[in-house]
Order: sequence, then structure tokens, then C-alpha cells
Amino acid sequence: MSRVRVRQIYFKDNQLWFTMNQTKDFVPFHNPKANYFLESGVIRRLFEKGDWIDSSYYGVVSHKFFSKIKKSSDFVLRKIEEDGYKSDVYSFFNSNPKVNVVKQAEQWHDGFIDIYKIINSRMDWGLNFDDSNLLLEPIFSNHWIAKREVFEDYCEHFLIPVMNLMDENKLLRELCFKDSNYISNQKASPEQCGKIFGKPYYTFHPFILERLFPIFCHIQDINVKHI
Repeated sequence: MSRVRVRQIYFKDNQLWFTMNQTKDFVPFHNPKANYFLESGVIRRLFEKGDWIDSSYYGVVSHKFFSKIKKSSDFVLRKIEEDGYKSDVYSFFNSNPKVNVVKQAEQWHDGFIDIYKIINSRMDWGLNFDDSNLLLEPIFSNHWIAKREVFEDYCEHFLIPVMNLMDENKLLRELCFKDSNYISNQKASPEQCGKIFGKPYYTFHPFILERLFPIFCHIQDINVKHI
């Protein structure tokens, strides 16, 4: 059994040499064709394949991990070892305060909180996403590594049910397929978006799911250490 296994998603071969050069201790996962769930769709696939079972800790990150976090895989694994493998989850946002990540996202994605209110009701979480005092772990972009049993709990009882709800609930499906107004100088073109999202823009799906993990940590009282 491997102590820590981190899968790193890439879709172009040159990303192995350019954006993933500082994370060679992570295990590359080639994903040439994404769907509208983006990284969260890969997390689900790897969970359903059982890729996580033989690891004490497991995570799935994008090829942009180092460019976003500025921490090498060697640094990450060393810090986890120095901590004695005590924490339920390791993440990488120690300079960020706890925040209502749903309300925060509304400033960039108008309609974000409305989608989460429907999910909250359907999942029976009992949370108030209008409350600024709902302080959640600042975990973004699916950049986290969790104990095997925590990863299993998240995928089985949060990620997959919410993904299914986004597809099966008529109102939620309509809202999720609206334009998320994503702004980035590296985003895909309208033509590329059409192939991924079925729309000429980024839909809400990946952004909703990127902020699901801190909600899970709050509800399940998960211990998170930022390194």
C-alpha cells in the first residue's frame, strides 16, 4: 500500500514537461477528453475505478498545481511526513482565512448561491449560505489530499449524489447550464467550450463542485491542515 498517492490530470503531452515539471512525485493521469464536470468528473471516475483503495492518503489535482500553489510535490510529501500523517486532510491555502466559500463565489459567478440553496435543500444539509459567519475551510480548485476513508466518504455521500442531482433535477440542470461568466486569460475558446460543455461558455458545473469539498469538511467535522 502506498502512503500518499496523488493523481495529476493532464490532457496534452507537453504539460508533463512544462506545468508538471515540479510535481514528478505525483502520478500523471491522461484525460484528453473532459466533460462539463472537469476535474470533479475525473475524481469520480478514479473513485469508481478503485484507484484510491491501496493508498493511505489520496488526492486528484490538475496539471496547474505548481503554477497555482507554488509548492513542489517533494515539499508536499515532506510536510505530510513531518506532520506524522495525523490530519484527515492536507490542503495548501494557509494564507487564506476561513470564509463562506459559496457566498464568496457569488461575486464572480452571479447565480452561484441560488444553485447551492437548491442543493442544500435537496441534500438536507441545513446550512445558511447567506450567513457570512458560515466559515468554511479555504480549499479551492480541488487541491487537497485526504485519508482514504475521508476520500471514500466524500465521493460516495457528497460528490456523486450532488453530481447526479445536477443532472437529474430539472431546475438545477437548467441553472447549472447557464453561463457562469468565468473570466480568465487562459480559458478555452467558445469553440472548445462547445465540445466540453455543450455551450459556447463555461457552465456552472465545475465551479459548484470545486467548492463542495469545504462544505463536506464542515458538515463531517473533518480535520484540515494547510501546508
